[in-house]
This record gives sequence, C-alpha cells and structure tokens, in this order.
Amino acid sequence: MSFDYLACDHCDFSHPGIPMRYFRQEDGEIRIHAYPTGSVSFIGCVGFAPSEAVILNASGYVADWFCLDCKSTNRIPDVDEKRCRDCGSQRMTHLSTLENKSCPNCGTGTMNKKSSVIDF
Repeated sequence: MSFDYLACDHCDFSHPGIPMRYFRQEDGEIRIHAYPTGSVSFIGCVGFAPSEAVILNASGYVADWFCLDCKSTNRIPDVDEKRCRDCGSQRMTHLSTLENKSCPNCGTGTMNKKSSVIDF
C-alpha cells in the first residue's frame, strides 16, 4: 500500500495531507477514524476536547493547518475557527492545498507530491 504526501524540496518540512474523519458513536463519544488502526479518542488524536460545534455537527473532518506566523501545525476540525492554538494568529493555510506551491516553512522550496510505501 502507498500514500501520497507533500514534501519541500529545500527543507525537511513534509505533510501527509490526509484529513481525518470524526464521528459521534452511539454512546455520544466523538472519535476519529485512524486508518488502519481503527478509531481513537478525539482528545487523544487532536490534543484537545471537541468543541461545541464538533459535538453538534456529529461528523466531519479534522485537517492540518499551518500557522504562517509561528510556523506550528494545528489539527483543526472543519467546523471550528481557523486560529493557531500556539500563538492565536488567524493567518493559517490548509496544508493539503500546497502542492506545487512555496513551502510555508522555509519560503524557498516548493511543496512536491511524493509517494511512500507502508506495510501493515
């Protein structure tokens, strides 16, 4: 099995670019589908409790966003405000949209699609 990811051709910055699906179980717990291991707790995967919007929405996606100010990567649900959890900036870019664009980390390289083979 292989998966595509984005990698800078200048620095060591890379990103798998795979959004993760969240869902509400019958018992009300919000979980994230983590292929191939199954589901994991929302807080265990993302690092914080689900927002009220996530709980009300019941299903959606969590994607990785990159802060253009402090250069941190944040996992943010689709229904939440796109704000950096480290510095509070709203200058965020969705990492999966960076193919053939300038690297947000170094600003010099280009983000290129690569393939990786993984064994399960």
